[in-house]
Amino acid sequence: MANNDRLYTYFNLTCILFMLFACTAPSRKPYKIAPDPNLSQTSGEFVKVDVQPILLNDVQAVYPEYALQKGIFGDVWVEILIDSSGAVRDALIAKDSGSDVGFEKSALDAAKKTIWKPAMADGRPVAVWVRYKVSFNFR
Repeated sequence: MANNDRLYTYFNLTCILFMLFACTAPSRKPYKIAPDPNLSQTSGEFVKVDVQPILLNDVQAVYPEYALQKGIFGDVWVEILIDSSGAVRDALIAKDSGSDVGFEKSALDAAKKTIWKPAMADGRPVAVWVRYKVSFNFR
């Protein structure tokens, strides 16, 4: 009986330590909210910019053939890193469409081909992350 008591105590202590560690562990991806529309994110921090990046060459995403045939529509949120020269250096999906028909790949392909006038801060071009929605619909 004593061995069972020790095992039970050890189990309880292990559970308590695990819960304490899980509750105090830092979050892996903290969410940041920019309170000012003139704030842009660069290198994980929000910085104030004087001028937001301006789209110079828009590239339309190609509607996936399967989705077109089946009448599927949806929205994809894309996040891109625009460097100080206006080129897209990285692109990722911030929120997918929820359907597996190729909207995300098409949106990323188009985003990587866009050209921008870079954001300006203190009179100098700066790299910033930009998030926007790509809508796939029939209109």
